[in-house]
Amino acid sequence: MSELCSLHSLWKNKQLPVGIPTLQVRTNWSKGIKLNPEHTGEIINITAAKVLIKSEKNQEVFHGEDKAMLGGINVFSLNDKVRFTPEASSAKYPNARNIVKL
Repeated sequence: MSELCSLHSLWKNKQLPVGIPTLQVRTNWSKGIKLNPEHTGEIINITAAKVLIKSEKNQEVFHGEDKAMLGGINVFSLNDKVRFTPEASSAKYPNARNIVKL
């Protein structure tokens, strides 16, 4: 405690903010830390207008509709590997958006 209250320590701590205005401002700091929310998974059930996808990330089942699938549902088949963006839902399964065949 006595070390923190010494005159030298007080002087040293007062000098810390002196150089702050001279620091370089980085405006692109967020470019390297973006999170990727996408999941990869496998189609486990397919009907005329909907699919169920099991995520490899957390083994959760997601519901996808024809309009969320790149190229339409006719391009996809059972056991296809896909990439998708999860979305919360109040239904039984969360939604899968932007579904792309791998």
